[in-house]
Amino acid sequence: MIRNKWLVLFSLVGSMAMIMLDQSIVNVALPSIQRYMMASDHEVHWIVNAYLLALSAFLLGSGRMADLYGPRRVFLSSLIVFTGASWLCAVAAGPIQLIIGRAMQGLGAALLLPPVMPLLYKIFPVDQRGDSVGAMIGMSGLFICIGPFLGGWITQTWGWDRIFWINIPIGIISFLGAYTCLPADESLDFKEGFDVWGMVSSVLGLGGIVSGIMQAQIWGLWSLPTLSLFLLGILGLFCFLFIERKNSEPLLDFSIFEEQTFLGANLALFCAHFLLMSGVFMAFFFQEVLAYPPMLAGLMTLPAIFPLVVLAPLTGVMTRKWGLRTVSILAMLMQTIGLVYLSLSFDQKNYLSVLPGYILFGCGMPLILVPSQVSAVNIVRPNLRGAASAVLTLVRQMGATVGMAVIAFLLVLTESQSANRELISKNELFVSALKTTFMFLSIVGAVGVFFIWYFMNDERSYEEKEEKLGKGIS
Repeated sequence: MIRNKWLVLFSLVGSMAMIMLDQSIVNVALPSIQRYMMASDHEVHWIVNAYLLALSAFLLGSGRMADLYGPRRVFLSSLIVFTGASWLCAVAAGPIQLIIGRAMQGLGAALLLPPVMPLLYKIFPVDQRGDSVGAMIGMSGLFICIGPFLGGWITQTWGWDRIFWINIPIGIISFLGAYTCLPADESLDFKEGFDVWGMVSSVLGLGGIVSGIMQAQIWGLWSLPTLSLFLLGILGLFCFLFIERKNSEPLLDFSIFEEQTFLGANLALFCAHFLLMSGVFMAFFFQEVLAYPPMLAGLMTLPAIFPLVVLAPLTGVMTRKWGLRTVSILAMLMQTIGLVYLSLSFDQKNYLSVLPGYILFGCGMPLILVPSQVSAVNIVRPNLRGAASAVLTLVRQMGATVGMAVIAFLLVLTESQSANRELISKNELFVSALKTTFMFLSIVGAVGVFFIWYFMNDERSYEEKEEKLGKGIS
């Protein structure tokens, strides 16, 4: 019997806060880290990418571990790994040691994220799941908001290593809270084995694809090393599919994709996180075109981020009133219209001109995140919810990775193809490319609306279906 479900939620959010803060704080500290360690641009690139690569590569294995060995055990293990990795980063004497520490942090994050949704679904009844997921995303959004400012203050006041030291007390407190509050897992059953070869092939496949996308910006898309990484990734994924089809106890049970709503939710999340990467280039617009200093430019991004804090906790009420599908369509439409508005207003080169579209885009994000995740995990059998949560997290990560690469490629391509590029200023060229790119992104948003309309529906949860079936039989 769980006496205080919301205390358990607070414990989970505390652990998520450590991940969210770390992701946003490290980016702010990179210039200081580079100067202190005399690291090359390539090494700095991998201080970021080592984390993202490990996170993406190990998600599927982590999700299966949560289903096999219990979400609580995997969650507590993840806190130990992430906290230990933070210590390794804090004491790093050079870029190689820091890159290794960041990769271990990525592994810890990969272990932490998939068990969260199964734990929430184990604790909260069906009618409170939207509220709990919304509250978690809203509070996580708060840490995303304060991360850059906290990171800048810590780095400027005490030094870059403190951004990693701060994770250690947070990790210890989170571990003690989770150990005390989280409900116990069922006893271990070793009859089902862990799919080691599926794990190896998925790591090679996902690692190769993600590395190829990351390195294409440095080596070139058609360079031999980049193509070799893509080839490794494709071969790894083919091996993974072959192994999983033959295995009676697969790492990923593909039957979850037979649920149309699960497929639609994943497609919607991929599109949403693809579009989310446009925010990186809005920051460039504020600094390069509007000539705002970095701190002010950071403040100017809050209207798009803060709705995550305000609207996410309210999404549960909205979905109960209008349905998951309707709220999701509304959210993606808001993002699409916001992108069109931004594309048409960049020429004004004025913050107030782009603000309405920027706010509209930001308001759509929490309204797509909560319904998509709730609907996708709701309909999956409880013993597959760890894997389902891992797939959702992986799809979000891949959407952001592909989105970042495609948006950057489109901007460069549009600038290089401009007929007047030698006659206009660099800022004018960037604004012109930004207009074209954001109009393309609005098309991606429209595709997302179609995916939600066609695939998603307001299906009952797995528990509700089982209860209805039981009543029908009796």
